[in-house]
Amino acid sequence: MAIKVKRYLLISALVVVALLTAIGFGLIPVNLFFAKPAISELAIGKLGMDLEIRGPLRIRFGPVPALTASGIAIRFPADGDKPLMQIEQLVVKPRLLALLDSDVFLRSINARGVEFDYCQGGPPKSGTNSDPTSHRESLPPIAIDQVRIQDIQLFCSNKERELAFLPQNLDLEASAPLNGPIEASMAGRSDEHEFHLTLSSGGLAELLEDSSSFPFELKLQALDSEISVTGNVSRPLSEPEIA
Repeated sequence: MAIKVKRYLLISALVVVALLTAIGFGLIPVNLFFAKPAISELAIGKLGMDLEIRGPLRIRFGPVPALTASGIAIRFPADGDKPLMQIEQLVVKPRLLALLDSDVFLRSINARGVEFDYCQGGPPKSGTNSDPTSHRESLPPIAIDQVRIQDIQLFCSNKERELAFLPQNLDLEASAPLNGPIEASMAGRSDEHEFHLTLSSGGLAELLEDSSSFPFELKLQALDSEISVTGNVSRPLSEPEIA
C-alpha cells in the first residue's frame, strides 16, 4: 500500500514538473480569465475608458511571451453601450523585464478585425464633467517597437455625421519608440482606388499625456497625386494650427 502511494505521489510530481516546464517554455498557454476585471479597472484608471474582453484571454510564456485576447470592446463611459472600437483578435508581445520596473515596453502589437466608430468619443460639451481624461492616473513610460493592424473597418453610428468618402479594409503599420516620434503607414481602398497615408508625429508620451500642442506631418498618395500637411493639433481641438 505504501509503495503504491509513493508511486502515485512520484507520478503526480512528475506531471506537475512537466506541466510547469511546458508552460515556462511556452508550449501551453495559461488562461487569464481571472485577470479580466483587473485589466478593465486599469483601463478606466489609466486611460479613462471602459475595456471589456468578451472572449478568451491567454498568455504564452517562453523566449518571447505573448498575450492573446479576443472579442474586445472599448468605449468612453459617457457613450453608454456604444463601443468606440471592437477588436476581433489582439496579440501583444511585452518585454517582461521592463514590466518589472513598471515600464510598458512592447515588442509588438498585432490586431485583426477592427471596427472603429469615428462618430463616438467626441470632446465633451462645456459645463459637463464627461471628460474621460479628467480622472486619469499618471502613465508609466510606454514604447512600442511594432504595431500591425489588419482589416480595419470604419463606420458611423450616427447617420447624420456619416462621411461620404469612407475608405475600407485598411491596414496599418506603426512604431512608437521611447523618446522618439510616432511613425505610421496606412494603406487601403475607396471606390476601387488605392491610397497610401504616412504619418510622422510627436512622441507617444505627448499624445497620451494630453500635451497642449501635438505636432504632426501627413502625406497622402492617391490618384497619382500627393498631398502633404504639416501642423499641430492644439487643445482644445477647436483651435487647430495647420500649415
